[in-house]
Amino acid sequence: MYNPSFKQVITCSESSVIKIWDFETGTPIFEYGEAHGDSAITCMTFDKCGRRLITGGRDGLIRIWNYNNGHCLKVLQKEEENEEICDLAYVEMNRNRYIVGVGWDRRINIYSDDLADSNIHHIQHPLPNWHDDINRGHKEDILSVAQCPPNLLATASYDGQVIVWNMVSGHIFAHLKSPKPEEYEDQSLDGDLSINKLVFLQSRAYKKDAATLISSGPRAHIHFWNVFQGGKLMAQYPGSNSKGAMVSVLEVNKANTVLISGDSCGFIYLWNIDGYCLKHREHESPEVLVTWRGHVKSVTSIALVEEHKLLISASVDCTVRMWNMEGHYVGTFGQPDAWDIYNQSLWQHPMVPYDVLIDPMSLPDHPVVAEKQNMHQIIHEDSAKKAETEKGARTPTPPVIYNKQQYHINDEEIASLIREKTFKKGTGKRQRHEKLRPVRVDRGGPSEYQMLRCEDLDETPRPKTPTLKLNKDDPFGFYD
Repeated sequence: MYNPSFKQVITCSESSVIKIWDFETGTPIFEYGEAHGDSAITCMTFDKCGRRLITGGRDGLIRIWNYNNGHCLKVLQKEEENEEICDLAYVEMNRNRYIVGVGWDRRINIYSDDLADSNIHHIQHPLPNWHDDINRGHKEDILSVAQCPPNLLATASYDGQVIVWNMVSGHIFAHLKSPKPEEYEDQSLDGDLSINKLVFLQSRAYKKDAATLISSGPRAHIHFWNVFQGGKLMAQYPGSNSKGAMVSVLEVNKANTVLISGDSCGFIYLWNIDGYCLKHREHESPEVLVTWRGHVKSVTSIALVEEHKLLISASVDCTVRMWNMEGHYVGTFGQPDAWDIYNQSLWQHPMVPYDVLIDPMSLPDHPVVAEKQNMHQIIHEDSAKKAETEKGARTPTPPVIYNKQQYHINDEEIASLIREKTFKKGTGKRQRHEKLRPVRVDRGGPSEYQMLRCEDLDETPRPKTPTLKLNKDDPFGFYD
């Protein structure tokens, strides 16, 4: 996430480490670990002023930090059954401030952020759950939450359900369920109903004929929703050109004219949504302004810095990178050579990240490339036949030729690998939602320390006491 107040970038990891980086140079400033003990940090957000960092972890706890010095100000938790937190939202409504956490417990947990008693109680419990949340809420794990002023809250779950809530009354405002696309050719993600991200178009909040909510799923499609009058689907189109890739993250600019998406193969897309689904339903996808591959693995987060026309992307490949709005590579945070956002000569462009450059999926399928490979193959065959003929061999041995299909994974294999990595066969559960709790194995018997062998040390000979008696015939001690 980007903090405009301090011009800093904050990153969190599965190793429970929080790092602060200088936005203008990409150099590290400060870091501290064990923020959630041994549990991974799964999500984070800022308060309204951007002075406190709020993190959610796999341990089911929400912590509020003074992230500049690593001091934990408060711990938010349920009284029992604390499950993994998947997403957070900071809400300000009627001069009241709330922290909303959702996750595996399938409930909307709302904590009051009252600064007056922040120094009194270090541990705080949530407000009572809404009646509709208990009786008519989600039946599966909640993966995403988004808020739209003044009083709308949207949540999405693993089974593809999107529920829009009225935060004043706690009642369901709209219940959204996506139909299967009519022209659905890719069956590899037919069982993927999860929705990883929700984004509100806040500039359209009071336009009842326009789409005001965007969801990244199900079935790897981006959906535009009109949440009024019970909810209506306004658009549905594939969010990635890579077969078998899921849309993992969404972000929009303040004017709600550009939609930024990232997929599970590391590609980043910029869509022109100016006027898209503003008055009627759209049957075509919006225009793609620019697309590029930023990472070799799934994109987990995108932060847009409109002041400098830059964006920051984070990935499962453990890299955080900066780009401009045209996809030009600025650099990777923590690289040896610092950049300067005001001096483009210090940017990495026109180079691209090395891991992206050598990845097989980055190789273009172009007729010129294929023709050159065929020409090299013919030349190698002719030279091999000529060499074998000169040696008098009866049957020339075919040379070892580079085969693209042998060393490159095709689209079907990529889709199969993604399915195996995302879902567990038979259960439909994703590996991301398996609890990674350390288990101590007791094999019995004495410990390694008790089995150490001890040996007695030999007595050290005592040093010989020097004599101070002087021999007059041998004053220098030559004959001693």
